[in-house]
Amino acid sequence: MSCSSRPLVASLHCDNEAILSEGVASVRREQAYLASVGHRGRLPPAVFLAVSGGGDSGAFGAGLLNGWTAAGNRPEFKLVTGVSTGALIAPFAYPGPDCDDSLERFYTTITPDDIVKQRPLLAAVTSDALADNAPL
Repeated sequence: MSCSSRPLVASLHCDNEAILSEGVASVRREQAYLASVGHRGRLPPAVFLAVSGGGDSGAFGAGLLNGWTAAGNRPEFKLVTGVSTGALIAPFAYPGPDCDDSLERFYTTITPDDIVKQRPLLAAVTSDALADNAPL
């Protein structure tokens, strides 16, 4: 019976097997690459970053990354993910400190006027939304 035709519990087991298989293959690819550039021994530590949302307070994550760089101990991330405004920060965080200035500008110079144009209140009835994303 294939995974797609199994009950939910069995399908979850198939998903776990696929994830485990991909994880093992990924480690082997990394080991082969590192060996090809002369690395010997264990794999280096992996540092992962998950950036939360936060709405208007989401700039905190951007400031934290900039401060981490300034402190001099920001690691190189193997994987970065985020949700909401954290998902906007993630593509700046992954490449490293070279993107800090862009990240800071993104969170300190963009205003709501750069993103949406408010429509009249009557637009709630006559249009698809109270704001238009035309500035984007």
